Amino acid sequence: MEQISPPSILLTATEVWRAGVELAILLLSGKVCLSSPHGNGQPVIVVPGFGADNKSTKIFRNYLRKLGYISYKWNQGHNLGITEKKVTGLAEQVLVIHKKTGQKVVIIGHSLGGVYAREIAKMHASKVAMVITLGSPINDLHVKSSILAPLYKILNPQYLDTTVFGEKLLHKISAPPPVPTTVIYSKMDGVVNWAACVQLGNHPKVENVEVRSSHCGMAMNSQVFSIIASRLAQYDDNQSTEG
Repeated sequence: MEQISPPSILLTATEVWRAGVELAILLLSGKVCLSSPHGNGQPVIVVPGFGADNKSTKIFRNYLRKLGYISYKWNQGHNLGITEKKVTGLAEQVLVIHKKTGQKVVIIGHSLGGVYAREIAKMHASKVAMVITLGSPINDLHVKSSILAPLYKILNPQYLDTTVFGEKLLHKISAPPPVPTTVIYSKMDGVVNWAACVQLGNHPKVENVEVRSSHCGMAMNSQVFSIIASRLAQYDDNQSTEG
């Protein structure tokens, strides 16, 4: 696959403004969003994007709770890159929640958090009900599709080292997880080029869904919320087998 460049300067320059508009729309349409299908206490972990922590997903997690799901923060602090320690930590959290609830876990990841979500599902498919990614660079093997790529490389110099976990992971992130997966992306993304955020090829368990959203706004976008609520309503269909 050809290397993908970052989004246009115009999209990047208006990113924060557009995210603010999306939040305002969400607040005005809150009751409409809550009319979406409700859950019955199913567990959902929400993983923040690069450079963010659980504060960035608070609005979304509150929305999930109001819809009847048990929403969990991730336990790894700020997401500053893909590391073996954090992947292991998130995997352990999924296993603990699965054992505690007796149910498969849904993993939703924003941006880099979606890369985490997919890898955990590959590691523990029998414990994961589904994966949903929001603007996640799943095809960016060279870490070039984001305006934050230079910062990522500074904080994660190991990605250049072919002998360590980071580089090994980069070579397989484009492979889809073996569980139902919804890939949400936006051609208006001002942080990551949308072309890096779609699943290539035909995979029966993977669906690419385009939305109108900024990158930062995906975690507080009413259209995104409605799509996720619809996918979560299919949760029980993914509980039939247990490995």
